[in-house]
Amino acid sequence: AQMRRTSNAQMRRTSNAQMRRTSAAGLNSRRLAVTIKKGVAQCALDGLDASGRLQPNALPLANGEAFTAWLDHDEPVGSPDRWKILVGPITNSGPSKLLGSADGENWEARGSTATAADRISFFRDPFRSRWVFSIRENLCRGGHGHLRISRYWDSLRFFGGGDWSSKWLRSYFQCTNAHKDEPVHWAGVDGWDCGGRNVKECGLYHLDATPYESVMIGQMGVLHPGFAHGGCKTTHVHAAFSRDGFHWSRTDASGDMPRVPLVDDPLGLRYIQPIAGNFLVHGDEIFVYYGGATACRRCNVGSSLCTEGGDARVVGATSFCNSSMSELTALAVLRRDGFASLDAGAQRAVITTRPLLFKTGLRLFVNVDATNGQLRAAILLPGGREAPGFELQASQPLSRVNSTRVFLNWKRGADVSRLAGKVIQLRFELTMSQLYSFWLSPNENGESGGFVNGPGIKKGRDCTACAPVAAR
Repeated sequence: AQMRRTSNAQMRRTSNAQMRRTSAAGLNSRRLAVTIKKGVAQCALDGLDASGRLQPNALPLANGEAFTAWLDHDEPVGSPDRWKILVGPITNSGPSKLLGSADGENWEARGSTATAADRISFFRDPFRSRWVFSIRENLCRGGHGHLRISRYWDSLRFFGGGDWSSKWLRSYFQCTNAHKDEPVHWAGVDGWDCGGRNVKECGLYHLDATPYESVMIGQMGVLHPGFAHGGCKTTHVHAAFSRDGFHWSRTDASGDMPRVPLVDDPLGLRYIQPIAGNFLVHGDEIFVYYGGATACRRCNVGSSLCTEGGDARVVGATSFCNSSMSELTALAVLRRDGFASLDAGAQRAVITTRPLLFKTGLRLFVNVDATNGQLRAAILLPGGREAPGFELQASQPLSRVNSTRVFLNWKRGADVSRLAGKVIQLRFELTMSQLYSFWLSPNENGESGGFVNGPGIKKGRDCTACAPVAAR
């Protein structure tokens, strides 16, 4: 798992064109697989039938505008806190309800957070053993007077951990700097969001994050210029990467090559939202879920205010069992580890990692598409000399191979365990290939030991017997 980390420098060394192929068209290059769940009326989402009665086994959400569920692998099976839920306020601001469950079906209230705005979620940072609350803030500035950013609050506890000072949220719009005991200013857009155009009216609608292997992957919901209050806004989700869950690295952009969303949505959805706990590994693929709206009414429930310029007398107000948007959940499919790649053309290309401490491992695995090319590797010792037995010329090429998990071999064999405890570097030589990831595995199955979720994966780790992770 230590070796699987792809450094920020390596990410930056991949050109914008290459990043475009893997971060946007990477989802689209295999004919983006999308599964559509039909829109469900708001009353059904709230667990109510058409008459307003609670349905059997339904979780009453009290019309919350934000909802996050999380399976806590650190809690033993049967623990009443193994499943955790946050339900945000229905009003513009207020406390969020916290609930716990042993089975994901029967829930008990566990208190609430302090006051926050209407878009709030949480995630687990397993590297630092922290529960992180992502809190949207509405600033009283920006071209349309409604710029959004995200604030950050973390705690060792989930229940009882959302105890920030509520004094900072004096109204829906905030016009002051952060103070002690308040969630800190965390993330916003930069000059290349929204295509680098009209950035003064561009905002970060929300930020969710998920542990994936040895990094945190963020989903940044970027709000584009246009209608900012209610109704169908225009938002797109962009990927970001972090090693500490707080500082984020993103793909480069330029005027000729704008930053592209994580999902190249073929459905033309509006108001696209990130899904907390996303990126489920299913075999050789990652399932990327996202939500969005296909159609919008122009007026909010019980209001004569038509936020997008419509006329309530013509369009009509929405009913309790029909929200102001026709919404659905979509599924995009991405190659495992396919967020970025190092790409080589017909000319031989070489990449050398920074020095790495090789703690333990048996095989060097790669995720590579060498269908029309090949990949070889060497292991370097301090000073840049090749380790005996692991020279580039002794590497048996991976040729006409397209695999998310294949180990490298040398003439003397594939066992790299005799180099354990040493500082090494890896050197890869590619032609007509794409290298997505690499890691040292303790067994021939290629387990990474990293954090992933999905069918058949136990305790959220890619391993059969993982040692606990020490907080860093």
